Amino acid sequence: MYALFTTMAREVVVVATDEARIAGHACVAAEHLLLALLLPPDADAARVLAGFDAPAEQISADLLRRIHADRECRGLVATWVTS
Repeated sequence: MYALFTTMAREVVVVATDEARIAGHACVAAEHLLLALLLPPDADAARVLAGFDAPAEQISADLLRRIHADRECRGLVATWVTS
């Protein structure tokens, strides 16, 4: 499945999976993917948000708080975390 992804897309999925594991979630959901898109300091997603006066750092911090506060994986499930 990942063979069809670009290198950047694979990296985002890997980071999202790591964030899901750290949070103790059994799956990767949209919030994990969004966080993974925002984490690199030179992220395209962060530049887009900056154009709308939405600080990527604040959004990332809010996402982390919500992810770690929620012990279940909810929302749109992208993939299941495997060990």
